[in-house]
Amino acid sequence: MMSKLSLPLNKQGQSQEIEFEKLVIIGANGAGKTRFGSEIEKNNLKVTHRISAQKSLMLPDHVNTTSKEVASAEFLY
Repeated sequence: MMSKLSLPLNKQGQSQEIEFEKLVIIGANGAGKTRFGSEIEKNNLKVTHRISAQKSLMLPDHVNTTSKEVASAEFLY
């Protein structure tokens, strides 16, 4: 499913609209990825869900993982 997204203003004060299915932003430390992502999310709340990257994701032992289908069914119930 394609979505339209308005990008934040660039240095020349221009905005751009793009169509996407999934958008991944990659850049060096300090390049402004978080601020860029925050602006995209703020201006496009209905079509965005931001997930920050983690070098290592540790889950506590007491957390039980389930399949997406089971989790979705339990959530919707």
